[in-house]
Amino acid sequence: MPKFYTVDRKETLQQGIEITLQKYNDIKPDYLQKHVDMMFPDGVTLHGEQYFLRNTTKGIIISPAIELLLEYVRRAFFSSRPSRFQSLFGFESIDYAQKFRSQYGNPDAPIWKVEVELYFRADMSLLTLANSLLFTSYFAYQYWSGDSSLSNKPFWEILLVPPVKVLRKIDR
Repeated sequence: MPKFYTVDRKETLQQGIEITLQKYNDIKPDYLQKHVDMMFPDGVTLHGEQYFLRNTTKGIIISPAIELLLEYVRRAFFSSRPSRFQSLFGFESIDYAQKFRSQYGNPDAPIWKVEVELYFRADMSLLTLANSLLFTSYFAYQYWSGDSSLSNKPFWEILLVPPVKVLRKIDR
């Protein structure tokens, strides 16, 4: 089974746990609960809770608006790709995980080796509200195509589809 590395910015992971989707039944008002149930009947990951359900993100990396645009582009053109709201994020190497950790999070956040069966590789540098809506739309399409950015400096992330098994903490 493929193995990747994830940065635990919230420091919630432990060796041996399995990350699955979480179904939320406490969304108010009721019409929003129905909307969530329609869009994600199997639930969401912590990323989905943070960016879609609760909007508790500080938008360090990307605006929550780009997340919504990406979800609708995925649904319209790439429905077989995993939703970011139902994924855990990883990297192919410890070096990529360390780079992400130093640029976008707590530099002391632990890195974990994880195992997953299903995943999708995409260029995280495309997650931007670009110069125009045309560019933003193009970048969203390129992201789900699995193509790299125009700058030829892709930052590859792996969308890990639950269940994701946490194997061990990396000491670096």
